[in-house]
Amino acid sequence: MNLLILKEEEIVDKNIYKIQNRKKNHLIDIKKVCEGFTLPSARLNLDIGEFKIIKIDREYIIGEYFFSKLMPKKEQCIELFISYQRPQTMKKIFQLVGALQIQRVNIFPLSKSEKSYEKSSLWREDTWKEELDLGMEQGKNIYFPEVHFFDNKIDVKDLILPNKSILLDPNGSKMREAISSFKEFTLIQLIIGPEGGLAEGDLKYFINLGAIKTKISESILRTEQALAYVLGQIELIKEYV
Repeated sequence: MNLLILKEEEIVDKNIYKIQNRKKNHLIDIKKVCEGFTLPSARLNLDIGEFKIIKIDREYIIGEYFFSKLMPKKEQCIELFISYQRPQTMKKIFQLVGALQIQRVNIFPLSKSEKSYEKSSLWREDTWKEELDLGMEQGKNIYFPEVHFFDNKIDVKDLILPNKSILLDPNGSKMREAISSFKEFTLIQLIIGPEGGLAEGDLKYFINLGAIKTKISESILRTEQALAYVLGQIELIKEYV
């Protein structure tokens, strides 16, 4: 945890917060905090500052938040469209999303998606939100992303913007060529299919919507690796375009 992120439901009084459960355990067991200890903190979606610990109890930590400054949002907006992945992979994806400040995630099944993945307990709201929290704490990102679930690819049709979306595919053009058509980098959409690759019908569907088929590496990457890899390439390329 590089940043303690405070939420509205943790308020007990003006600028006084009660920290419990996972966060409390982490502060005590890993950070080795004590009463009077001050650590970097932030208020979710608002600002950053410091949190001073007033009291440590077996069940909770009480502390006071001191505002320091507003936290600007990234000028560049990244939106992720991703089919259902195996739950352990999606946990890593959610943590990446939280750490790297991806603003919106759209999740839906495709032809090659494993049906059993949709029945995982990961899709309980409190479970996937905790994975996002872990990523945000690691990456010092205070802005919680939007997450939306859809029944099929048709439901995301109107969200895909022509020449703003990158469709990851090993037979596509290289990233620099694909992204050269972008007039600006204020919005980039990433489309990632199932682990086994996109079915031909799904591939054509997104291409017909204006997505640019893009190859990011000569190597075969796991989904979470591909997401980190493509985000790194975008950061690098936009510096020179």
